[in-house]
Amino acid sequence: MRGLGYNPAPLVLGLVLGPLLERSLLQALTIARGDVRGLWSSAPSAVMLIAAGLVFVAPIVSAVRRRVRA
Repeated sequence: MRGLGYNPAPLVLGLVLGPLLERSLLQALTIARGDVRGLWSSAPSAVMLIAAGLVFVAPIVSAVRRRVRA
């Protein structure tokens, strides 16, 4: 992977944490009886979901802004 210019750390993290996160999501949806709104019904979970969304959107927005300026 290094030969292709990729860092193997994100892949390893995904392989290790992926099943754990999937199991936790399934457990949360089971507790909420399948209602996705239950995932952000409390204030701390809503803040964490918004922060996670910003982490994913921020690089895209900055790349678009860089292309518009160039």
